Amino acid sequence: MTVSIIDPIGGKIGLDDYHFGYMVELSKKDNKVIYFSNSKTKNRNIKGINQVDVFGEIWSTPSRLKKFYFLLRGYLLAFIFSKNKKSNIIHLHFFSVNLIDLLILIIARILTKASLIVTVHDVESFRSNNLRFVEKMCYKLVNGVIVHNEFSKLELLKKIKISRDIFVIPQGNYINDVPKFQPKKIKSEKIELLFFGQIKKIKGIDVLIDAACLLADKSFDFHLTIAGKPWDLKSEDLIDKIKSNNLDKFVSLKLTFISNEEKNELYKKSDIVILPYKKIYNSGVLMLTASMNKPLIVSDLEPFTDILENEINGIVFKNNDAKDLANKILNINLPKMDIFADRLFDKVELEYSWERITIKLIDSYKKLINLSSNSFPYKTINRSK
Repeated sequence: MTVSIIDPIGGKIGLDDYHFGYMVELSKKDNKVIYFSNSKTKNRNIKGINQVDVFGEIWSTPSRLKKFYFLLRGYLLAFIFSKNKKSNIIHLHFFSVNLIDLLILIIARILTKASLIVTVHDVESFRSNNLRFVEKMCYKLVNGVIVHNEFSKLELLKKIKISRDIFVIPQGNYINDVPKFQPKKIKSEKIELLFFGQIKKIKGIDVLIDAACLLADKSFDFHLTIAGKPWDLKSEDLIDKIKSNNLDKFVSLKLTFISNEEKNELYKKSDIVILPYKKIYNSGVLMLTASMNKPLIVSDLEPFTDILENEINGIVFKNNDAKDLANKILNINLPKMDIFADRLFDKVELEYSWERITIKLIDSYKKLINLSSNSFPYKTINRSK
């Protein structure tokens, strides 16, 4: 089986780590893998994976028009290359479903006969509302859809009646890609808290800062680092909020892209990682943190609580409740949190290995290939009459 994976984002935000998790396992099982990405994605020269740069400098230009050009050209090249290599599967990844995605799928249908499968990372865009008729047309053009959990599947079906197969395939761990940190031998009195990842309103950064205010008022000895590039927030607004609440000595801001080296240092220094999200469909940061063996505090969203159980392998607080979050932090027992981290590490190592997940992925691919060999994914007009 030949599989084409198309990823215009790649090394821009570390999405290539996610893809290589299952691509390596695919290649181990005698599948041919073609990975299309951009110039920011490091070529890892892994046997069995043909890595092709088709999106070029898409993330180096500030021009939206040039970005669109690089995007469209990249997909065209990927589809033509896949056709020439006789790919059975073309695997796409969407973080929203919009008019550009519809155009891409139409081009794919014109240029290739491969089965199209799309992983939908965010069922609903966190930046703007998706057009329902566009979403319906997009889902009609694909052979199958992958989501990472049952919650996302149910949310998708609430929005749109999809006749295509929906496969629930979790995201795998990063255990082979990141360091595993052991509990600190010497515990400092000041607890080091960390928020890591793209900074979005929906991720509850306001809840976290409000909780920090409550901790400061109670003279709790802590330090919070907020590290990541703002997505739909202005850096100036975050800086002003910290200053206006007199949190300068309690909170450090690193409002930029964080390299792997910087990320490892931030995690090494931290005692606890906090994910105060208000809404989420899947969290790579949760899987990253668990893989690094660091304790977690998360909001009580279903995609979190499917993996993390309160007082078993982490701490769960009430969504959008700064007071409850502050109380959870105030009552932290660090030795117990280290035990929780060990339990969560063991869970993701066993249940979220890429080898285990890739078996499900291959089954979905095979099912779609068998289906598409018998019928085209949408009705065609019989012109022989």
